[in-house]
Amino acid sequence: MNSPRSQISSQQRRPTLSSDAEMAIQQEIKAGLPVDNELRKNITDTYLRRDDILWDMAQGGMKVTQATQRALDEAFANAMMMVYIDDFMSHQTIDEKAIKLQYEQYQKELGTVEYEFCLMTVARKSDAEAAIKEYAACRDFKEVARKHSTDSMAARGGYVGWACEGLLSESVRDALARLQPNQISAPLETPQGTLLVCFLASRKVVPMPLNDIRPQLEETIRAERLGRHLLNLRRRRETTATTIRSNSQPNPTK
Repeated sequence: MNSPRSQISSQQRRPTLSSDAEMAIQQEIKAGLPVDNELRKNITDTYLRRDDILWDMAQGGMKVTQATQRALDEAFANAMMMVYIDDFMSHQTIDEKAIKLQYEQYQKELGTVEYEFCLMTVARKSDAEAAIKEYAACRDFKEVARKHSTDSMAARGGYVGWACEGLLSESVRDALARLQPNQISAPLETPQGTLLVCFLASRKVVPMPLNDIRPQLEETIRAERLGRHLLNLRRRRETTATTIRSNSQPNPTK
């Protein structure tokens, strides 16, 4: 495998600018993005800047120190990793059986119920108890959340909206399952802080139709296959390293 330095010096053997840029433009078109003259110009400018810089580096325009060589090596290794992953993904064939199994897993992960609720995060349990008392007096969770909540949803009164039970933490899910409409939970201690949830409504989960999420299902399948493949690579590499170390040890019987 060529080093990054040799890759730079062989820049004249790279595809022409027009073919590189046109390939990038075609990828945008395949992704369903509108390709106008401005986008074409931006893509072309990007490749021009790239090739200007690589040309200057090939002419000795950048002094290659130990630090820059290390950076080049790392950049080249990272680029090779992404090419490897893209190549692996492109060779994954996904049949209808795999799609249906993934869809069943998707349905299972959603659960059977979804909740509409509000949530607030407070720093201490005493703050939660004070908020509970205020809510009992005013019955306006959003007003109390705007005053006490420390999370990013405070500005909208802690309103979360609808969420499937399978996507919620166990403590929040269990609390919502026990509450009546407009009832507030007891303080819930979590790593993120003390939470209070206010149950608004519930309904049966209606999963999205299979064909509507087919691309996401296919992407999930590819990602899971990649994860298993990388885990297998790690095991094979460790086994090979162990074998090499074992074979390099002197044999005491000889």
